Amino acid sequence: MEWNDLKNEYSSNIKIAEETDPYVLLGVQPGCGVVDLKSAYIKCVKLYHPDNKDVFMREYSERMLKVMIRAYEKIKGDINE
Repeated sequence: MEWNDLKNEYSSNIKIAEETDPYVLLGVQPGCGVVDLKSAYIKCVKLYHPDNKDVFMREYSERMLKVMIRAYEKIKGDINE
């Protein structure tokens, strides 16, 4: 299979992830501490980092990693306020 064959399916997964609550996406509770947030973020980075994937999944991994980074920054901003 080629990436283009699966691109629409993966794009829908990314769209769902973008619309998901950042706390649910990273697997932390609202009001969590910085240590818990960072631990969950590191797990997601390890899971979706494109260097850990083959060429076939690299584009998907890059896009999902960006979603995880935005979720982390949103929650981190909420904690710091």
